[in-house]
Amino acid sequence: MSAMRITLTAATDVALCVIFDPAALAAGDVGPNRMMESLGALAERGQAIAHNPGADGSYSYLILVDEAPNAELVARRCHGVDDARLLVPSGQLVATGYEDLSGRDYAPELFKLRMRTTDAIRAGTYAVSAFEVDWGDEAERIITARARPCDERIESVLGTSMGCLIIATIILIPGLLGVWANSGFMMVLRVALVALAVHAVYWSAALPIMKFGGAWKRMAALRKEVAAEHPGAVVVLRSLTAAEMSQSFHVGKFGMGYVD
Repeated sequence: MSAMRITLTAATDVALCVIFDPAALAAGDVGPNRMMESLGALAERGQAIAHNPGADGSYSYLILVDEAPNAELVARRCHGVDDARLLVPSGQLVATGYEDLSGRDYAPELFKLRMRTTDAIRAGTYAVSAFEVDWGDEAERIITARARPCDERIESVLGTSMGCLIIATIILIPGLLGVWANSGFMMVLRVALVALAVHAVYWSAALPIMKFGGAWKRMAALRKEVAAEHPGAVVVLRSLTAAEMSQSFHVGKFGMGYVD
């Protein structure tokens, strides 16, 4: 069979991602109130591959079908699983956060092209090797080398100031309760109005820069380009022969979040 490779981007930014063919799941396979139990069962039956990187983030997966990963990917491999299994009856793969499966009645039609799916893969049953790739700080070095210095500085200033403002706001909320207890409602109102004014000034300046500024857009495009060259996780699918179908397989779970 001819080899193929696909980049599959997760539809949500969460710390627990699921890769599956919507046609491989039925309504009774997903327990809305039993997330981890249901996910474990899906991975054990070969209906899904679960990736737990241990932190929220936006993840893209390099899917290799009947193709071995290159030497550099193998050398940087970590937190992986081998000899798992994945059922792909329709040839369509989805990568999304588990919250898209839990808390609702499951139906395959929930997962359309808006979920960044692909129908390019051949239908069948596959043996799976999946692993994270440790690039260290190489991706950041490449971004710095390719970026315009002023673009990276603007991104850094915006990102740092935005993070500081959000953290300060989170810290302020319980502080207001203490102010209320000691100084009354009017003092709380004054502090809240000052905080709102700071937000209004900051976002009125930051949002136009992010939306219309060339630096922010160029950095976003560059990061996407470098991320495509340095996949954070690889899923290798190998077509199974009829004789291999009855063999036992490992549970399809991988990632730093599953490491004890």
